Amino acid sequence: MNSIYRDIFRAVHEGKWLSIEYRNRNGQTTKYWIGIRDLNMKSRSLRVDGLHLMKYVTDSYDRIYIDSILSSSVIEGSYCPVNADLVKDINLNPHKYKTLFDHTVNLKILNYLEMCNRMDTVPYHSNFKLIRMLDRESFHDKPPA
Repeated sequence: MNSIYRDIFRAVHEGKWLSIEYRNRNGQTTKYWIGIRDLNMKSRSLRVDGLHLMKYVTDSYDRIYIDSILSSSVIEGSYCPVNADLVKDINLNPHKYKTLFDHTVNLKILNYLEMCNRMDTVPYHSNFKLIRMLDRESFHDKPPA
């Protein structure tokens, strides 16, 4: 499975946006951030909500051809509503999506292990030093002499 297909799979299942470089019909390369709404295997296209990064315009696109995507990356921390019907269809009919997602089980396991590894680290750094001549008694109020 190439990296573009893997990113599409993650975006569909995890509800994340994709950053893509796309070659349009005129041969120009454009950049988008897309949230996938649906996937059409017959035309190998995506129905998406997208942000055109050069024009700063959001729009709905009915046909973004998968084969015209030059590169992609999942945008971590983003949110796109998950199309539950599409996810269910991918799980129930894997033969229909075999040309895109041929090793989905391995991908799910690797994503799980990556998430476990990320969550296993300590989320903070504790660094402290002792200050000379400072102790608990110095913090209590003492009556003035």
